[in-house]
Amino acid sequence: DAGTPEVLAQLPAFKLALDKAGPNADAVVFVHVETIQKNPIINDPNKEMNPTQKHELDVSGLRDITAVSYSLGVKDSAVRENIFLDVPAPKRKGLLSLIGDDYADISAFAAAPRNSVIASTFKINLENMLEKVVAIASLEDPQLREKVAAGLLFISCSARPVIPRSARNSPWARGP
Repeated sequence: DAGTPEVLAQLPAFKLALDKAGPNADAVVFVHVETIQKNPIINDPNKEMNPTQKHELDVSGLRDITAVSYSLGVKDSAVRENIFLDVPAPKRKGLLSLIGDDYADISAFAAAPRNSVIASTFKINLENMLEKVVAIASLEDPQLREKVAAGLLFISCSARPVIPRSARNSPWARGP
């Protein structure tokens, strides 16, 4: 097939991994997960997973990873490491669905105290996060969505003046 990549440099996942590694990478490890999944010796299509294995794979969201890369770069006295998981946003499920398309505001680190042991920054859309967490938890309890909607409806009716208008108008507050 003329359109089939012959070398790694032709793979979109590889190009993206190199882009994420950056120009100062001294070492890059690339694992093309998609090729592993298609290899019948490694991934026997006739071998069935037990329910626990299938459940753990669904909850983790690891099923749709197409590639993984690790890169390392040393510049002056600094070491830069980067781990990249290639999972296109529309394919993210399970815990990986919590990863959004927006980047965190790195400038937020400037406000962290100088003696901080750990500092982190992230972007969260609470309504989207609730939807995704409930979808993941519903793998354990199929009625969870209705229970959460009923609880939020009860809270919104009981404390309507306290709950912001945007929360009262969300699909969760309106109930199932």
